[in-house]
Amino acid sequence: MKHYSKIPMNGQTTVVLTGCGGTGSQMLVMLARLDTALRGLGGEGLKVDCFDPDKVTEANAGRQSFYDSDIGRNKAEVLVQRLKLCFPGFEAQAHPSNYERLSDFGILISCVDSRKSRREICASRTSHTLYHIDCGNGADYGQVILGNGSREMPWPEKVAPELIADGPEDDAPSCSMAEALEKQELFVNDYAARIAGTLLWNLFRHGYTEIRGAYFNLNPVMVNPIKIEDTPDKKKSKGRKK
Repeated sequence: MKHYSKIPMNGQTTVVLTGCGGTGSQMLVMLARLDTALRGLGGEGLKVDCFDPDKVTEANAGRQSFYDSDIGRNKAEVLVQRLKLCFPGFEAQAHPSNYERLSDFGILISCVDSRKSRREICASRTSHTLYHIDCGNGADYGQVILGNGSREMPWPEKVAPELIADGPEDDAPSCSMAEALEKQELFVNDYAARIAGTLLWNLFRHGYTEIRGAYFNLNPVMVNPIKIEDTPDKKKSKGRKK
């Protein structure tokens, strides 16, 4: 079963990215590449607003899309400044703060690591929200879920209710890269971002998608697509962190 894209092809698409950490920093690179490709094909590309209140720490450099010279600076601001230099014409704005609801956006991408944040993000969707992609992962596994609120593609939290369920949060920061790598495999965030980027590319370039996400595992390496006809109770998500 195919889902045909609801993205208007004759104008610029607005995107909100929440979280610029492990997965979010990789996701913003995917968006810059997608924007460049779309404009190269004659389209108007993307307009991206990205939110993250955190500063780059020693544990982030190398494991996420940051360098030692970025330590102490806001994650969203660092990434937007760098990507605008690397991808001329990329229209993006950094918001060095927690996510604040914007009045109008077409695509919402959440790359956060707390259920509380996810609940707030889900509540911010508007009638203009065409798609919501939620990216989440644990130590060596994760999921990417695409939804638009329809029966065939329900919102991500309808597919995986545990993403917004009440419960204890694990927000303790890592003090070093070594400590961070004890908690999470090096490339787990990259997998999530690339799956999300591929979903968007299919919707923009080909005009449809035959899946609405995927569950993946790095030990051993496996990717299981979530088909359009799958109902929420047929799939269970394991991923919760960014």
